[in-house]
Amino acid sequence: MGNDSNPHHDFIPIKYIPYFVWLIFISVVGTLGNTLIIFSVILNKNLQKTSNIFLVNLAVADIIVTSIIDPFAAVGLINNADFFTNHPLLCLVLGVVVIFCCAWSTWLIAAISLERYLHICYPYLYQKIFTAQTTPYIVIALWLIAGIVTLPNLAIGGYPYYIERELICNYDFSDTYLVLISVACGVFIPMLIILFCYFGIYSALRQSKQRMLQYNNNINGAAIRHLRTADTKTVKTIATIWIVYLIMWGPNGLLYAHKQWPNSYIRTSIALGLSNSSINFIIYGIMNKNFSRSYKMICRKICCISCRCGVITGSISAEDSTGSNTGMSPKGNIPALYLNERSRPVINRQNHDDSMDTEITSGTTL
Repeated sequence: MGNDSNPHHDFIPIKYIPYFVWLIFISVVGTLGNTLIIFSVILNKNLQKTSNIFLVNLAVADIIVTSIIDPFAAVGLINNADFFTNHPLLCLVLGVVVIFCCAWSTWLIAAISLERYLHICYPYLYQKIFTAQTTPYIVIALWLIAGIVTLPNLAIGGYPYYIERELICNYDFSDTYLVLISVACGVFIPMLIILFCYFGIYSALRQSKQRMLQYNNNINGAAIRHLRTADTKTVKTIATIWIVYLIMWGPNGLLYAHKQWPNSYIRTSIALGLSNSSINFIIYGIMNKNFSRSYKMICRKICCISCRCGVITGSISAEDSTGSNTGMSPKGNIPALYLNERSRPVINRQNHDDSMDTEITSGTTL
């Protein structure tokens, strides 16, 4: 339980206050942020792609952590182990949920990487595998994999219990076999899939860059360059998600390599890992203009409702359509008089350039 246990206290020890404030902060921010992701996909037609079901599920996994695990970790700081000792079933559920969500998130990122790999390197195979009919089954398979990863913890590690220095209910990972199974199935295998996919993507994009040099003054060449630019941006977004995941959970992985860590390091590494569930919506907002626009529109609607100025009508995808009243196009930088049959090539180029903001091509992830 750690050497710094402090039972029967009626207040939070000073050394726990930073952890308590941080857990409450990431719980609120993460829950609201991941809810924004889900509603953005629901309300924004540009984000309603079949493959975005992976992002929605990743947001759901993060919401479970931010709305359940983080608050109860804060409760543990207030009540110490007494609360969870009196509620063993709750501690069991929390321990299972932590392992399940971590494994689920890792495999979802691996699935997104595989989806990107097939889309860029094997588009015909991609169209057969990632369809509106098959994608939900792939997600269900990922749920089952995460459940299978969780089972050895119950079989070998026994029931989880509250570990004060780790802030959460967790299993006894002193068993070497349990650590190997958990790391192999929950981290190592997905990591191999991700590395393989990104190596293949890097090679494909590098080869396509050479081909694009042959079409410098050709319209088709411009389309090819735009397609690869959109693919590159999407790949960078997913790669950023994975790198951040490793950075946030990496210090926690060191706990199993060396047992004699200070309690302060253990608590900090756990708090850092839990923070990962509150980060993804920020990455999407920074690297994907479609998400950032959706965030702004949703916030405007909420503010407008709270100010009793009525509900804003219209979909998020048409948020800039008010420009038509001023003789300008929805983008606000092309006169409306150009939006006619004679100027169809101009319109196509504008729409073509605007699609770069979505970082998506047909069936892409983001």
